[in-house]
Amino acid sequence: MKASLEARLLASVRTAADFRQIKEAGLDEAFEHYGPMHDYIQRMVELHGKVPRLLDLKETFNLPKTVTRSGDEFEFLLREATQIFLVRGIQGLLDKNVTEHGDDPDDLIDNLVRDLSGLKKMSSTQLSMTDRSMTARMARYEEKAHEPKSHGIRTGIRFFDEKVKLGWQPGELIGVVGRTYVGKSWMLLFFGLMAWQFDKRIVFVSPEMSIEETEARFDGLLMAKHDIKVEVSQLYRGYVPTDEMKELAAEVASRKEWITYASADEGRFGLAELGRLIWEHKPDMLIVDGLPLLESGNKRQQIWESIKELSYGLKNLAVRHNLVILISHQATRRAHNVARPPGLHEVAYGDAFVQACDRVLALSRPQHEETTLRITVQKFRRGRPQQGGVDFDFDPEKGVIHEHIPVDAGEPGSIDSTGEGEGVGDEVSLP
Repeated sequence: MKASLEARLLASVRTAADFRQIKEAGLDEAFEHYGPMHDYIQRMVELHGKVPRLLDLKETFNLPKTVTRSGDEFEFLLREATQIFLVRGIQGLLDKNVTEHGDDPDDLIDNLVRDLSGLKKMSSTQLSMTDRSMTARMARYEEKAHEPKSHGIRTGIRFFDEKVKLGWQPGELIGVVGRTYVGKSWMLLFFGLMAWQFDKRIVFVSPEMSIEETEARFDGLLMAKHDIKVEVSQLYRGYVPTDEMKELAAEVASRKEWITYASADEGRFGLAELGRLIWEHKPDMLIVDGLPLLESGNKRQQIWESIKELSYGLKNLAVRHNLVILISHQATRRAHNVARPPGLHEVAYGDAFVQACDRVLALSRPQHEETTLRITVQKFRRGRPQQGGVDFDFDPEKGVIHEHIPVDAGEPGSIDSTGEGEGVGDEVSLP
């Protein structure tokens, strides 16, 4: 910054709170000409809780006579200094990355996206004056207490939605863990469809499945929830839609809130690519089908190092963009018995993954129950795990995925003496 801007900014600081704003803006190291003045004000704030008088600053640091102190000027000068410092930081990162990665355009783009994201000023969702806002929190707690519904994005699991009343929360990373072919991809689609049903915007990233396969599964699940019978394998092979299917498709097409991506020919998805998708589409929920299929920033890392980088990187994306991220991950070979839910110690290279996740759902398939899938809540940061598990009716080939609810006679269906009765609908209502 120019010396005149540094002098005017520091002189216009009226209170300790003003000075903290300079620190929060990341400008501590920006004072090349008046660094001693900055340090002096900092010491006075730490010792006495207030800034020195303007007269003392002028006499001590030989400030120009035109320098003044006013509230409006401080806000203006802080914005101007922040913009200049940000532009300088961008130029420095560009020069550094071109020097280090200029021979590899892919590495250059990945590193630029990561480094430039780090320069982004924290948004209001990431910064709060905790003590000052306590009164407002009391009002918010009381307001929530009078709301009977679940808070957050609906999960489709009664333990979360009805018992603890905490659906998926913005900023959460949710891990779905299980052995191969246990049903992880299907459950990710189910969770996404449940959120989409309640007006949430979804970005579904499948590094393994093609877009055609993913969307056929989406169609099968959605049609089954509207009591339209179809087998997903029929959709793979080709199928002549009925009028009922076409009517549903026309209604769904008006939404434009579900975006599906598959791996491109250019390579695998990494944190940089996922960050770009979030910036572009602004989803409420990002779903990634397969942590091991993502690409870390350093190709020379060992697998556990890559898993650690990806896990904490995903958690950082969830917090920074205030959205929910669901991601599937493999259990180790020690969890080969799919009838038993894998424990946290059986997550592949999983220490960092488990630590980064706010919730970990373990999938298993009970013996002799071909159409049952069990979800065990192995970790729940805002509550207690559900070790007993939750059973789902699970016949995805026919589009059937929902929590198993034993039906007593007459509730919620009805049965008469002739054996005739009314079923329980599982239809998704489209907004």
